[in-house]
Amino acid sequence: GVRKAYEYQRQVRGRPEDVSGYDSNADLHERPDRPAACLQFLYSLSRTRRTRRNELLSLLVKACDFDSGTAAYADANSTDIPFVRFVAENMAGLEFKYLDEVLHVIYQVSSVIASSGLNLYQQLESEAKDDGDIEHGVSKSKLWWQASRASVCIGILFVLREFLKSHYGVTESRYTLYNPSDATSVRDKAVAWSAQGNGGRIGWSFCPFALQRMESVTDCIRQRKRFRRMMAESLAASEGSPVLADDSGNFVSGGRSDEPSDALLSAEELEMLTMDDLDEASMRSD
Repeated sequence: GVRKAYEYQRQVRGRPEDVSGYDSNADLHERPDRPAACLQFLYSLSRTRRTRRNELLSLLVKACDFDSGTAAYADANSTDIPFVRFVAENMAGLEFKYLDEVLHVIYQVSSVIASSGLNLYQQLESEAKDDGDIEHGVSKSKLWWQASRASVCIGILFVLREFLKSHYGVTESRYTLYNPSDATSVRDKAVAWSAQGNGGRIGWSFCPFALQRMESVTDCIRQRKRFRRMMAESLAASEGSPVLADDSGNFVSGGRSDEPSDALLSAEELEMLTMDDLDEASMRSD
């Protein structure tokens, strides 16, 4: 279903980078501030039963997790990032009616960041110490390029998470206490959508390679630095711990937490991660 929908959009649009998760044929007259998701009809078939609905939402998030094996990273082709962005834009455009739906997506996204994101961060930190981010005259391996693309996918999840928090008014205290196996308090609680610019669409200015293809080693190194800084600032929010902490104060290292971590960037912190800021920081360090 999801992969076929993406492939259809790819055929229509031509280039993978031009694929969008929003349905351009949807009638926007009733809700011009809220674009429709391509997968809205598929989701509407599952939303009547909570278990089935949450399974679908979990599968959508898992499709963005490079450790899950659901995204085709083995071929190291250029379709991976556009597919992840397609899925993220769909999750941003789905018409959620209940708080439980929004919190479930945020919970699953936070879980991926706390496991796959942390593992990738540790890998890139180790490689940066060994290579020193030298970009000229260096032949990078296929796995090196794969890791660079994977960092973009985690960045996409960062942006999606903040988008949902902002547009549905979800506070940190609300989502950090959420437990999908015991969500009776939020199961039937209605949630309201609030459009906040950009036509209600998720923006990728904080994750530019979600839209642009990384074509050079220089592009990859800039993305790696960006990702490492994003994760480092998230980890710093967890009382300076080198690992993510869950709600009970237990630390997560190399595995998936049962609870999502609150050591993640806010929308304001994401705004600081522009490419220009990163370049200036690199120049100062030199």
